[in-house]
Amino acid sequence: TVHVPAGGRKAIIFAAFLVLHAVALKACIDTSGDSYEVAVQRLRKINREHALNGTKPEDMPPQDVLPTTWAPNAWASAGLFGTLSLHALFYLLCHWKVKFRAAALFSPATSVREGCYVQITPHAHRGKAAMVPIWLSDASVRLGFSFQR
Repeated sequence: TVHVPAGGRKAIIFAAFLVLHAVALKACIDTSGDSYEVAVQRLRKINREHALNGTKPEDMPPQDVLPTTWAPNAWASAGLFGTLSLHALFYLLCHWKVKFRAAALFSPATSVREGCYVQITPHAHRGKAAMVPIWLSDASVRLGFSFQR
């Protein structure tokens, strides 16, 4: 099938990922230090309970390691990891699956001309599917494309 690059679609996808990354990063920055504060409050509560109960220092369980003072909230970190993973998966799917790349980054062409792309899917064990550009031959003034050469 013949496709043309969908520049507007690429811009929308880029903008969507940019917004997702910005929101997730803002959440990480805004919640920076929250994990440390929660851990300190939990540690103070445990120490108060041991002091009220009269627990000897050698009988107390070992204390948990405190997170760094700038560590963001776990959900904000998971959100940032999720958006980055989604972006990487989108990039890899475009690299691995020609049909996905054609659906996501191209639109069907109404006419065949120079600058269009041909989606080629060979028979099993006869090559790898690809999107190849159509070019105008200088010698014959015809359209052509080169597949797996």
